[in-house]
Amino acid sequence: MAETTVKDRLRLVERNHDALVALIEDARNPHDEWVATIAFYKAIQLVEALLAKRHGSVSTSHFRRLERLRVHHKDIYKQFRPLYNASMVARYLCLPDEPGSTSVAYFSSFSDYIGDAKAAIINGRLIQLEALVEKGLGEPFTKTRV
Repeated sequence: MAETTVKDRLRLVERNHDALVALIEDARNPHDEWVATIAFYKAIQLVEALLAKRHGSVSTSHFRRLERLRVHHKDIYKQFRPLYNASMVARYLCLPDEPGSTSVAYFSSFSDYIGDAKAAIINGRLIQLEALVEKGLGEPFTKTRV
């Protein structure tokens, strides 16, 4: 099976974008955990599209992706890592210090960790990550607007 292409990743970006917009626009949505998780999934696909274009391959794990960003795309890493962290807390109510670490912080709720997810995640990180990826990718995709 061939490795996924930039276009394959951008199709997933659009699907995640549509789901994210639906959640954000639903005034009855009390599920900030899903806003954070889908924002992270959109960010993954954007980053993987960029890695495929710039480096000719995608990542095979969260750890590998984080490491590649930390080493090769520090500005993107600074926006991506908080999205990763928020998705971990949203899904598991805990956050290891580093991937694979045995030192873990626990939270009783997602809101204890993040407060206003839409402000912190969408306005605070995803929009900035999209702008950085757009510069390096040179391919069109739908940007998040809140």
